[in-house]
Amino acid sequence: MKENQKTIETILVLIEYLRSEKIHHSRRVSEFTKIILKEAVGTFQEISLTEQEQECIVSCALLHDMGENALPDCVLYQSGKLTDKEQELYRTHPLRGEEMAGMLSLILDKRYVDCLKNICRYHHERYDGGGYPDRLSGEEIPFEAQIVGLAEAFDEMISEHLYKHAYSCDEAYSRIIHGECGIFSSRLIGCFIRVKNELEQAIEDMKSPS
Repeated sequence: MKENQKTIETILVLIEYLRSEKIHHSRRVSEFTKIILKEAVGTFQEISLTEQEQECIVSCALLHDMGENALPDCVLYQSGKLTDKEQELYRTHPLRGEEMAGMLSLILDKRYVDCLKNICRYHHERYDGGGYPDRLSGEEIPFEAQIVGLAEAFDEMISEHLYKHAYSCDEAYSRIIHGECGIFSSRLIGCFIRVKNELEQAIEDMKSPS
């Protein structure tokens, strides 16, 4: 278990050399995933994940966007709205990420590879079927991908980008709850609302120098 986590951390450091601006996003998404996941597991009896399984999801969340490393800079660093062709190309990154996850089968346990594949491929799916790449809906979407998708949506809202300003936590909450980042499970939204203070504290903690 610990060796898998160390391997994922090492891969993230290697990615940092390619996309240094992404490492902070990846670590925040992982931390937000941990907080929301803990609340979900503690709330819903049918979600019976061991501590090791939860650690696996939190670790794999670090590499949720690794498929973006296969995309050209003109797509990743576009300051304006993407063209239809660029948007179509961008939406291939979940598939690229799943492919990369499969390549890690020689150095990660099968549990980690399967979890990473699901997170990479499905974290942009949405509960109403409005996501991509497969337009899955409801519980067709793997649970770990639902959690990471919500965590990422929150970080995207509160982060500064070339094409948008950072929203406050309150604004981000409002936009996510009202479906402006796509529709999430109402049960997960409930968890998200209950851990607002913990998420805000995590944001402050990650701002502090280590």
